[in-house]
Amino acid sequence: MSEARKKSKLGNWSPWQLFLWYSVYAVAWILFKIFYRYRIIGMHNIPKDGPVLFVSNHQSYWDPLLIGVGSRPRPFISLARKTLFRNRYFGWLIRTLRAIPVDQESASDLVAVRNCIDVLHGGDALLVFAEGSRTYNGHVSEFANGVAVLMKRAKPTIVPVAIEGAFDVWPRMNKKPKVFGKIGISFGKPRSAEDVLNQPTRQAMESLRQEIQQMCSEMRSDLKLPALLETTAKSND
Repeated sequence: MSEARKKSKLGNWSPWQLFLWYSVYAVAWILFKIFYRYRIIGMHNIPKDGPVLFVSNHQSYWDPLLIGVGSRPRPFISLARKTLFRNRYFGWLIRTLRAIPVDQESASDLVAVRNCIDVLHGGDALLVFAEGSRTYNGHVSEFANGVAVLMKRAKPTIVPVAIEGAFDVWPRMNKKPKVFGKIGISFGKPRSAEDVLNQPTRQAMESLRQEIQQMCSEMRSDLKLPALLETTAKSND
């Protein structure tokens, strides 16, 4: 294993970036606990070092914060819509936290893909929302095959992540979130990219999607949230 892939959980983060990371997520943790009785399961499943790919469902604008609070011992880099970088203050924040701009209007943003692979080759953790955009109905929709490209090229440790309750609090059709609610997050057992990709790509992504959907269902039951409507998922933007 190369020296880059042996880096500690601090990875390639500067002291200033780590200070900002922990400050942001400390404040978010307090707010989520107060207003949404935030619950975390499986934090012990997060590897302390080496390249890690967090693969998550996507329920709300808050999802990166929710996962960051849960994975706070292990900072990660996430993708962000390139238009978000245009905002002077928010753009500075996500740029400092090493977010990778992605062009959602492009069928395949190769620059973003290469940047993601570089992050993993550097021994850092990366977060991807495998559905591509926020859910329309709370269910986990089809995963993009591009996630498999990252697994094949960088061979990181894969950690499935399930977010539940965020859709109830802030569905994509609402401009503002509800003030109170219940939100939970679950980190699944880590495993190698080879183990995840032990079948054809489409089937492998579907198996991973079903695993995360099952994790969501279990979390929803634990949180005692009402059942979601059984509707057909609308295609992602």
